[in-house]
Amino acid sequence: MSKIFVSYRHVDPDQQLARQWVAALEAGGHSVFWDTKLKVGQRWADEIGQNLRDAQFFVVLVSEESMRSDMVREEVLLAHQLSKQPERAMTLLPIRIAYTGALPYDLAARLDPIQYTLWKTDADSARVTAEICAAVNSAQPLPRTSAESDTTIRRLFEATEKKGAPLPKAELRFEAGTLRLDSPFYVARPEDALVLGQVRSPGGVTVIIKGVRQMGKSSLLARAATTARVAGARVVHLDFQLLESSHLKDLDSLLRWMARRIADELRPTVKPDEVWSDDDGPRWSLSTYLETAVLTASPKPLVLLLDEVDRVFDHSDYCGDFFAMIRYWHNQRATRPDPWDRLNLIIAHSTEPSLWIQDIHQSPFNVGEQLRMRDFNEEEIAELNRRYGTPLPDAALSHLRTLLGGHPFLIRQAFDYLARHGWTFAELQQKAPDSDGPFGDHLKRYVLGLSRDQALKDAFKTILRSGQCAEESHFQRLSAVGLISGSERTAARPRCQLYADYFRKHL
Repeated sequence: MSKIFVSYRHVDPDQQLARQWVAALEAGGHSVFWDTKLKVGQRWADEIGQNLRDAQFFVVLVSEESMRSDMVREEVLLAHQLSKQPERAMTLLPIRIAYTGALPYDLAARLDPIQYTLWKTDADSARVTAEICAAVNSAQPLPRTSAESDTTIRRLFEATEKKGAPLPKAELRFEAGTLRLDSPFYVARPEDALVLGQVRSPGGVTVIIKGVRQMGKSSLLARAATTARVAGARVVHLDFQLLESSHLKDLDSLLRWMARRIADELRPTVKPDEVWSDDDGPRWSLSTYLETAVLTASPKPLVLLLDEVDRVFDHSDYCGDFFAMIRYWHNQRATRPDPWDRLNLIIAHSTEPSLWIQDIHQSPFNVGEQLRMRDFNEEEIAELNRRYGTPLPDAALSHLRTLLGGHPFLIRQAFDYLARHGWTFAELQQKAPDSDGPFGDHLKRYVLGLSRDQALKDAFKTILRSGQCAEESHFQRLSAVGLISGSERTAARPRCQLYADYFRKHL
């Protein structure tokens, strides 16, 4: 008997198919977990985590709806991490539900290397059931191999951005043309003009972008990357959220990963191993590789985008050395403009660097252009309302901002639901704090995340009760993930009314 975890979104046909496949697996003598009977709260989060850790198989239903789910993407992340642990064997079994397009890049990084099966219509149900049972019973792979093309990428765009359905994290895999720039639902903010102007610059620039989760940092980086390519620059995007724990075990592992990714993107004639030196150390090796193999090799500027660099903050043994290297690259422009002026650095992060870096002057966080991403204001919400076909009257827009606090992702998600379902604001407001409501997956992801860090959870509960946070590190981390706002820890508050209502009930 095997233990199986089934991840899906609570919509049909996904839920109906999950029920069917759970029944078939249970009839075969297997123990299957799916969350139909659990209420959201501590027990629910504990059950999710424990059943994920216990499972030998992780079955995930991938559809247009589920790939926009914060919760499904979080479960895929956790399953992927568990499958990499040497002491256990978890097999991931992706099932595509009437969707043959490319996957969002974070899901693709975890699922594309894995064979899958495809359900298109009810006529496929018996075949897919047999394939799932065979995979579990006999450790056989599912039959299909992922293949990406311009057509599949276009399908992803048409399933999400083109019709206004936002992804929890911006899609950064559109490499051709201006596909990243043609969403009619992207509202540019003043920060956009500044960043896009900088990446068009022929000289070296450094731009630091700070913003909490789902503020639009990654969307802005996507547009910066496309703008740079159109201007003739070479572009390398490194998303530190996709780093495996093995890449972060020490500085050498991290910098070798960066060198390999740069080499994979740009295909220089010199390989990283040809210049890497144990005697000189990883910082000097990567800097030498960047200079000799990349910058000197072409007159074209290089735009290097580093997203979610907060992952490095947790590694106090080498965090300072890593960011000192980035500062060194910035400073090289003054002493050696040829070739270092060809390097444009765009760095995005969420938390306050001074908490982790002893000497901020030996880091890039106090140089270059400093930007802070902010919530949508009234004018931007009104513009987005217009682009969705005006599902709300003007008088309701201020109430929407109070409910969601100008949160860019939630505002877009709200307009998507309003436009697709024809809801009034009163209906949206009533259903907003429900775990199965329009924001349920987003909210449940936070409950699951907080269940893995009791100290952070307790700090958030204290803020909900008193508006106070005892520790600065907790205040910064809760701010970074987007749960709270406030200029200091003694004046902390839930980021929006939705969060206040939901988490007071479920934590």
